[in-house]
Amino acid sequence: MVTVNVYHLRYDELYRLHLLVSTPAERIGCEKESTLIDAIQNDTKLHQHANRIHEYFHLLMDASLLQQPQTYKEGWQNITSASRHLFESGWYEKVATKHKATLIDAWHSTMNINGHWFLKNDVTVTGSWPFRQTMNGDVFEVNKRQWMLTANGFIDINSAVFLGDA
Repeated sequence: MVTVNVYHLRYDELYRLHLLVSTPAERIGCEKESTLIDAIQNDTKLHQHANRIHEYFHLLMDASLLQQPQTYKEGWQNITSASRHLFESGWYEKVATKHKATLIDAWHSTMNINGHWFLKNDVTVTGSWPFRQTMNGDVFEVNKRQWMLTANGFIDINSAVFLGDA
């Protein structure tokens, strides 16, 4: 049993960034963001950075390569590479620490089963107030090794190896 840190992907902020760098047709309803959109569009470096982060977010969410056996491995490599880049770039926020735990213990402790997880006594809440439970795409850190939660279990974001396959 070890200490496990739990990081939530900042989905809301990444989705907002997606809208800011999208085509005008995709921005319907974002009129209040026009000043920010103009600032991003007019700053070449900022625009390039926003587009790069947007591409990583899109890659992280793209499961199309996982549907065919011949592209399955490449799909997970793309997803974990995107997750690693977003993690290293600060797009994951540390929300909890679970001591004397396994990955499964930490995952269960950050789920809203029988009440809000952040009100339970078995986990230390850190960072800003966590409004959601842990879900696919979030990262668990054990001994400086990062594991992303997926529908198939945990995958190491540095090697694209699933827990149990290593």
